[in-house]
Amino acid sequence: MGNASGPGPGGAGWNGSGAPLAVGHRVQYLSETHAMWVVCVVTEVHPSGAVQLNCKPGVWISPHEQASRLRRLAHRGRTAGTLPGVGSEMEYYSDTHSRWIPCRVVGTKPTGEVQLDVKPGRWMEQDEQIVK
Repeated sequence: MGNASGPGPGGAGWNGSGAPLAVGHRVQYLSETHAMWVVCVVTEVHPSGAVQLNCKPGVWISPHEQASRLRRLAHRGRTAGTLPGVGSEMEYYSDTHSRWIPCRVVGTKPTGEVQLDVKPGRWMEQDEQIVK
């Protein structure tokens, strides 16, 4: 977990895909206390890439921790309330690799289930898509 005194050594910033995080970005934080993803906002960014969130005031989250504990609120290629289509670029949280990995939708069902190129033959229901 991060620390309140200041960020430790860090990498070049956000370890997820896309641009580095900036003040005002909405993200989800994997809370151990609440055992769920919590929607929050980036309130500070250190040159090392560490960030502080409104849901964890005073605590720096290192770039290394961000890879497994933070995710952008909306997936690439998907807006709120829409279902991804075949070919949509997404991110999938891999328990095996303990990080977000880029992927592509290769199949969809009218019920909202999707199949990803990184999980061939496996259909993800909508509830699972929220956390993965």
